This record gives sequence, C-alpha cells and structure tokens, in this order.
Amino acid sequence: MHRIIVVLIAFALLAAVAAGQEEEAVKTDPNTVKKAAALYDKGVQAAQKGDLAGAEQLFQKSLNTYPLVPGAYVELGRIAMARQNPAQAVEFYLKARETYLALHDQKIKDLNRVQNEERQRAQNSQTARSSTSGSGGFAKNAVIESRNQMTEDQREIVGEHQEAEIPALLYLYLGGAYMRLGKHDLAEQEFTAGIQRDPKLAPLHFNLAVVHLVKGRFEQSAAEARTARDLGFQLPPPFVQDLESRGKLKL
Repeated sequence: MHRIIVVLIAFALLAAVAAGQEEEAVKTDPNTVKKAAALYDKGVQAAQKGDLAGAEQLFQKSLNTYPLVPGAYVELGRIAMARQNPAQAVEFYLKARETYLALHDQKIKDLNRVQNEERQRAQNSQTARSSTSGSGGFAKNAVIESRNQMTEDQREIVGEHQEAEIPALLYLYLGGAYMRLGKHDLAEQEFTAGIQRDPKLAPLHFNLAVVHLVKGRFEQSAAEARTARDLGFQLPPPFVQDLESRGKLKL
C-alpha cells in the first residue's frame, strides 16, 4: 500500500513539473523522475524476492537519479531493520520524512504560483473595467478591495494545504525502529502521530499499547489493545498474558 502511495506522489510531482516546465526545466527533467520511479519499482520487486542487496542498490540508484523519492528511503529503512540495524533505519526513515516535506513544499509553491497568476489576471481585468467606468472614489475603492481579497485568499490557500502527505506507515516504521533502540518516548510520539493520520491502522494502536505497557500505563495499554483488536489485529498471547497479569485486568 505504501509503495502505491509513493509512486502516486512521484507522478503527482511529475505532473507539477510538467505544468511549470518552463520555470523548473533546469532543476528537474520529467524523464529523470520517470527513470527514478522505474528504478524504485525494480527495487521493490527485488526486495519482494528476498534480494536485499540488489534492492538496496536499486533504491540507491533511484535516489542518485532523483533525490525526491521518499519511498526509496522508506525501503532502505526496512532493509536496515531486516539487517538488525535500527539506528540506520531511523536515519533512512527521517530522511524519508524530510523528502515528503520537500515534496509538500514544492506542491505549495506550485499551487501558489498558479493561483497567484489566476488572481493577477482577475485583478487586472477588474482594474481595466473600473478604469473605463470612471475614475472616482467608487472605482478606486473597488481596486483596493480586490487587492485585499487577493491577499486574504492567498492566506487561505496555504492554510488549506498546510499538512504534508506523509503516509501513516512511515510513523509505524519509525516508531518501531525507536522501540528497538529503547527510545520509548520517541516511539510513542510517532505512533500517536500515525494514529492521527490514520486511526484505522491497527498495528499503530497495538504498538502504542506496547509502549504504554512498558511504561506501566496498564489501562491505556488495554484501551489501545482493544482498539487494535476491534480493527482486526490479532493480539499476541504473551502480550495479553503480560498485560492482564501486571495490570490486573481482563482484555
């Protein structure tokens, strides 16, 4: 699922590049983005076959071709976890987040540029009509009002698109790596943020339940565990036994 999300974002970026090709042609070649996406897909296929070394090379080649492929960093993090290296995995996952944010910033810039061009054309048109209808106070006030509305609309555009499109799975992976490192506070932050992104992703609730159990918050752990179970997650018997025994409760 996360692979599909990343590919869609990659092609969304490609569309944005195509729309503003004249402005961004020097920075980004659409064919380069396509090549990076193709290398990423091959890396995923290699990883699915168990060829981690081959997958790692393909993901690195994808990033060398075009650095804004967040999924490649995510998959490199998963490879690091498979190799029992959670510290390296954290580095890759954080780089993935940074890349998602960079894509988001580019999206905001592209959106604002297009909207500003449209509003400028509308303002110029209204100014022209006002100048032909008279030069008195009414026409002048209409132009000022138009400019003020343009400024207000600009703030609304940025506000509506302020949240970056970071998949909930990234929070799950990053939180899991922090757990492996014993950094429970950071893990809790990631799992909580992931749940805000996708409340129906059951593993996030279960992993947050584990964090609460480790910290001795038995009631909170039980609440998250029940949520995970209600969402179809099968609770591991050792976890259930530990929580019920230590928390003196029944799941």
